[in-house]
Amino acid sequence: MNTAATAPPPYEEKTTPYPNQNAPPTGYPTQQQPLFVGTPMVYLSEYPVQCVCPRCGAHIVTRAEKTTGLFTWLLCGGLVVFGCVLGCCLIPFCIDSAKDTVHYCPNCSYVLGAKRMI
Repeated sequence: MNTAATAPPPYEEKTTPYPNQNAPPTGYPTQQQPLFVGTPMVYLSEYPVQCVCPRCGAHIVTRAEKTTGLFTWLLCGGLVVFGCVLGCCLIPFCIDSAKDTVHYCPNCSYVLGAKRMI
């Protein structure tokens, strides 16, 4: 009996149609992913929020300012309809919770968005 050990077969490298699974081989047209250049979604509230400014790229806490909006004017008109015409109809212009909130970048003063009451 011959008990000579047999050598394993030589290693054969298996090839795939695309050696690098992330990129097709040369000679084929490639498609590039489109670059999203829009404003990133910032969840705005009545208070300053932390985000990245799309204009200057800085990590910031927004500067929130209150402005008069449609809801404020509707409250004023509603008070006029109910008979508050001697200045009481101007009360909504003094209440911050009845106003819209506009968020700005503190570095470049870019408007990041606004939280509207209506």
